[in-house]
Amino acid sequence: WSTKTVFNTGFFSPFTTDAAGWSKVTGEWKLENGYYQTTGATNKFVSAKQKNTYSTFTYTVKLKATGCVNCSHGLIFLGKPTTLTPTGYWANSVVFLVTNSKYYLTAYIKNGTIHSSGWHAFRGLKVDWNVLRVEHNAVDGDTIFYINDIGVSNTDIDIFPSGQVGVGYYQNDLKSSMFIDYAKLETGV
Repeated sequence: WSTKTVFNTGFFSPFTTDAAGWSKVTGEWKLENGYYQTTGATNKFVSAKQKNTYSTFTYTVKLKATGCVNCSHGLIFLGKPTTLTPTGYWANSVVFLVTNSKYYLTAYIKNGTIHSSGWHAFRGLKVDWNVLRVEHNAVDGDTIFYINDIGVSNTDIDIFPSGQVGVGYYQNDLKSSMFIDYAKLETGV
């Protein structure tokens, strides 16, 4: 006997004709050639947010960065983008970031202080498009992180009951960019 959990759709943003529900927090963002994209800002984290607040969800983003091996790019969740750190990270949020040098980071930022176990190597990352997914259950805090459908980390995150989701990019090379092919979020337990 098995049951299937049915999720109510939070949003699906294919970025083919618009970026409805999205707005910049920092940096310059534009919709061009079917991608939501930014060229970032040197030695800063630039980000864009989705307008709604969520607590229990599956959040998926297909993205890539070009022109920089160590520039981190990824997703933000359980965030409050009203206060930022000096480098532009949301002062209260959780981040899931990757690099083209095939490393990933999961971290939470509370009152501007980053808490993390550090960067981890993962050969399953591509120097091209990657799909990052996070499944978060607000009831017990269980949070699972996936890269290209492979689970890479599982932790309990119960410090933020809900928040906004977004995308972000830290770059240190003026000739680099980040592209978002799509972002989607399904709500539910």
